[in-house]
Amino acid sequence: MYSNKFIIDISIDKISILYKINCGEKMKYYIKFENGITFVYLMGKLQNDDYAQLQHEIIKQIAETDKPKVLLNMKNMDIIVSDGIAFLLLLSKKIDKLGGILKLAELSRAVKYAFEISDVDKIFKIYDSETSALELW
Repeated sequence: MYSNKFIIDISIDKISILYKINCGEKMKYYIKFENGITFVYLMGKLQNDDYAQLQHEIIKQIAETDKPKVLLNMKNMDIIVSDGIAFLLLLSKKIDKLGGILKLAELSRAVKYAFEISDVDKIFKIYDSETSALELW
């Protein structure tokens, strides 16, 4: 069963909405919208039954956005399987159809290795840090 929690942080210069999703023991993620960018923080293992929920939450977040900007932080991912890579490719296409951009940042060593051996590291916009991804937006 999923557990959801909203945390809203409002200050004078920004509005930040953090949406916490716990998908059982396999994967956890947080979605935060700040300064026109949707940040998605992935943790654990991205596996087959996690895709639909994750995609639904990301698309719901950006559906009303003109030219959405999505940054996936993969620093705390334990592993990604080939289905996870396929999911990211499909997500990238959906975001592209909306006129948006998907960037990946802080890939864990395991995820970086999986991307390199499957040659998808050449397809995605990948950055060593969130800061470097944000500077080039």
